[in-house]
Amino acid sequence: MLEVLLCVTLFIIAPALSGYSANVYATPRKRVWCYRRYLIVKDWSLTRHVMMIFGFFAVVLYATGALAKLGMPLNPLFGRSLLGLTWLSGMAFLYCYFEISKLRDRLPWKSLAGLLAIGVATLSKVLADHVIAELTHLPPRELVGAQLLLSVIMTVSLWSAGVAIALGAVVFGSLFLMLRSMVRDYFSMRKKQKYDALPDLAAVVAIYLCALIALTAMAELSRKSTYEKPAREAIAFAAFTLPASYCGLSDKRGAMIAPLANDTAAIAIADDKLGYRFEPITCVPAKKSLTEIEALLGTSAR
Repeated sequence: MLEVLLCVTLFIIAPALSGYSANVYATPRKRVWCYRRYLIVKDWSLTRHVMMIFGFFAVVLYATGALAKLGMPLNPLFGRSLLGLTWLSGMAFLYCYFEISKLRDRLPWKSLAGLLAIGVATLSKVLADHVIAELTHLPPRELVGAQLLLSVIMTVSLWSAGVAIALGAVVFGSLFLMLRSMVRDYFSMRKKQKYDALPDLAAVVAIYLCALIALTAMAELSRKSTYEKPAREAIAFAAFTLPASYCGLSDKRGAMIAPLANDTAAIAIADDKLGYRFEPITCVPAKKSLTEIEALLGTSAR
């Protein structure tokens, strides 16, 4: 996909733009027309600029989806990046359209954010323990590093899920925007004053598109087939920090050890399909005798 876009840009878009710019530069009448359009665009509000950026990414997204439907292979990274840029530009446009910045002094945002943060942190800890117990069949309290890392990941995921659910709820209210736009357009026609309904329609599209992208992404991430392997790798990275030789085993296969209570441990074995498999084992670490320690102290003293 990137190769196709590069070829289209170099051999179609770039020559067309170069020829058109040369034509405009050579024609004074067209130069004046372009300069006037430039002044009009320069006087646009921030909301309209962001709306145009969102419209550009939305058009590219739909064009890319049409090419994918026609059978053109697409790079998954390019598709995810395009979805992310479309979502971010849509959220920025909605932020400007609804003038969220003016609500800072009207609502107790700090109190609400504090309550939400406490609730999200508590729920993320509970979900992290649940994931650890489900994937390892080990007590989560013994794997402190995995608890911390998964709690951070769960916190980000819960905030993202909250935003997705909020957008899904706002979709029902977007019908009001359409009705308001139609009513304003009707009265503006009666008064012979043209009402610009484009921002209202763009806001409706942004709400639907951002909600669709966010809810689809959260539904995909919530599947066990999606999160199981990365979660296992995160648990192994955060909690299993000792080599297999700690329990007298071979280090050839890259197995890692997490010490547990009562002379037991858990071993993380690399697996091509699952990432890691976790098994409890009996582990009594090799301990040096007092004579060997004294010999080491004597050697180091010399």
